[in-house]
Parts: sequence; structure tokens; C-alpha cells
Amino acid sequence: MGEWYVIVNPSSAFGTGLEQWKEIEPLLIRSNLSFQASVSRYPGHIVELAENAAKEGFRRFIAVGGDGTINELVNGLHKAGALSECVVATIPVGRGTDWAKTLGLDASHERSVQAILAEKTRMMDAAVAIVQGEDGTHERIFVNVAGLGYDAFVTERANRKRKKRPRGSYLFELFKCLLKYKSTLVEVLIDGETSYKGKAFSIAVGNCRFNGGGMIPLPNADPQDGLLDVTIIGDVSKLDVLFNVYRIFNGSLLEYPKVAGFRGREVLVNSSPSAVVEVDGEIVGQTPARFVVLPKAVRAIVAV
Repeated sequence: MGEWYVIVNPSSAFGTGLEQWKEIEPLLIRSNLSFQASVSRYPGHIVELAENAAKEGFRRFIAVGGDGTINELVNGLHKAGALSECVVATIPVGRGTDWAKTLGLDASHERSVQAILAEKTRMMDAAVAIVQGEDGTHERIFVNVAGLGYDAFVTERANRKRKKRPRGSYLFELFKCLLKYKSTLVEVLIDGETSYKGKAFSIAVGNCRFNGGGMIPLPNADPQDGLLDVTIIGDVSKLDVLFNVYRIFNGSLLEYPKVAGFRGREVLVNSSPSAVVEVDGEIVGQTPARFVVLPKAVRAIVAV
């Protein structure tokens, strides 16, 4: 087995990532796993650590953190031109560990280490988001779900306040933001054809079912089918949201008449005014935004 490169996000799990690493590291040592570990120090540092490690020849990576940690790791490997050659494992730590859930992993550090030792892998789809920033167009790889509209509106505010209000911060903001948010006029093209035009409350695009710490915006998503799933919540009222919010937790969102589901390889979203875009729980830019699937892009360690 080649040496693993471990990247620890101390900001994960409401700032307790380093404390949890002190419990995880002995498990790896007792398992006789050969590894080097680095702790990130600032936003974007994980991208740099992963890119540099890949250029040094590492091809096995472990992310200790949540979805944002995985996102930065994958983007670092992509920047190094080594993503297709690498094995990516995660020991989930944090509020948002939705990609780990897709892989069959849970909060047990022991079971995550066992999965790494077993080396059972699965080729997972990823996607690239092409969005607008202050200094031009940006690209960002993501492995889970991208969100626009209310999803990104809530994410932006929850991320800003998560250190002040850690527990339940996303759910708190989910309801609080209803008072301020207004639906956005959008046009959504899937594989070049207009699929939706009108006001939309929220849009989700991605490969996997879960985001936001257990919500299910893409109930039928399959991370191995080479397609992106799209869920568009139309022009719903605040009462519609309050009476139907349970649907995003039990997988019945697409059963609501004002919600539409689509599938395709490329998704283009235009909006007026421009809307914030988040991928894997991190704000990356604004619309117009284009999302393109990357089939079988990530070799991931899955639960045994």
C-alpha cells in the first residue's frame, strides 16, 4: 500500500476538527497505516496542500473534515492534473458530511478507518461549476450538490454565523431567511434546451441526493450515472415552504406540484438579478452559471 497524505481541517465540526484529529490519529497509527499529515491554516489552504502533495507524488488522500474539506481536496488534485490517478478517502468530521453519507460512511471514526484499510473503491461522478466572480469567470469542481436561490442565500448566511451559532445554525437560518428572501426570475437550459423559465425559489444541481446536513434536494440522483440531477422549486409562497419543508427531509420533494425535476449532462442557469451560487456548502460566485458533469472523475473509498 502506498503512503497516504492526510489533510486535517481544524475549522470543521464547529472548530473542533483538531481536537477530533487527536482521537483519529492514534487509530491510524494502530492500524499500521503509512501516512503523512498536514493541518490547514486558512481558507483555500487545503487546495494548496493537496496540489503540492500530488505534485510530490502522493496518490492516496484522506480528508478529515466535512464536505467543504473534500471539495478543496478534490480541487487541489484537479489543479495538479492528478485527480483521475488518486484515491480519495474521508473521515467525516463536521456539520456537512453529506458526501460521506453517500459513500455509506457515518460519524464512527473506527468504521471510516476500517473502510480505508479495506480499500473498497467506487468511481464517482463529479461536476464543474463555471460561475462569475468579481474578477471574471471562475471554475470550481464539486462532488455533491450545487445550489442557487434560497439554498445559496441560506448557506451564505449560515456560513457567516456558524462560529457564533454552531448547533442547528443552518436550520435556524433556513427559517429566518424566509422573512428576507424573494424568488428570482431564472431561465434554466439543460443540454441546450430551455427546461424552465420563470420565478424560482431555489435550484439544486448535482450528483448526489443529500446536502445541508441531511436534506434531500435531489431524491433520484445517482453519482455513477454520468448525469446531473436538477431540482427546481418554483414560485412558492412562504406558507408553501413552511407547510412542505418536511419534504426536503423525507425525499418527497419532487411529489409537490410546484417542484420540477430534470436530468442532463450540462445545465445553464441565467437569472435576473444575478444569484449567488454555492457548491458543496461553499459560496463560489454568481450567475450566469454553467454546470457540466465529469463522469467517473473521483475514485472514492466507500464503506465495507
